[in-house]
Amino acid sequence: MQFLQKITGLFLFGLITIFISSCSLKYDDDAVAAGKQNPELIFKNTKFSRFEDNLCTAEVSAELIEKYKNKNAVYASGVEFSTFKEPGEDGESVSNTGSCGLLFADSNSEIYELFNGIKLYSNDFGAHFYANSLKWNGVNQQLIGDRRDTVRVEKDDMIIFGTGFSASAISGTYKFSGTVTGEMTTE
Repeated sequence: MQFLQKITGLFLFGLITIFISSCSLKYDDDAVAAGKQNPELIFKNTKFSRFEDNLCTAEVSAELIEKYKNKNAVYASGVEFSTFKEPGEDGESVSNTGSCGLLFADSNSEIYELFNGIKLYSNDFGAHFYANSLKWNGVNQQLIGDRRDTVRVEKDDMIIFGTGFSASAISGTYKFSGTVTGEMTTE
């Protein structure tokens, strides 16, 4: 009887060894790709401040921020932001304030894409800008709207609606390359 138990035990041990050694986990490109699609870091209800030379140059708050591995890109939703010029005697002076539903930011290439219900106020232009899609290129200081998207600009007694919007922070000008309508109130 003991001999039969030993043989049965050896047989079961052999089966388990064969079963375990024949099983493998699937570490292929699909599994690696799935890991790249999931965010590495997720922040909820967060506020970030950027400092340069010990001065706050930007503040961003968001309902949700996602950072993906091996990318310098950040995706955010429910975004509010402010940028600051060098402070004067009265402290930090606000250069721009705004909000958007979605934001894509690549700080290495200085590309920032804003989407969904964009509201932007620029002290430099003295104007409010409203759009659904805008792209800021920090290298050439250009703000560009999607050519089919209507951008609304409100300044003093003027409201302009137009497509093909672009603005230059260097020259301090903005223009439309498409259809433009608007109204101006004069006294």
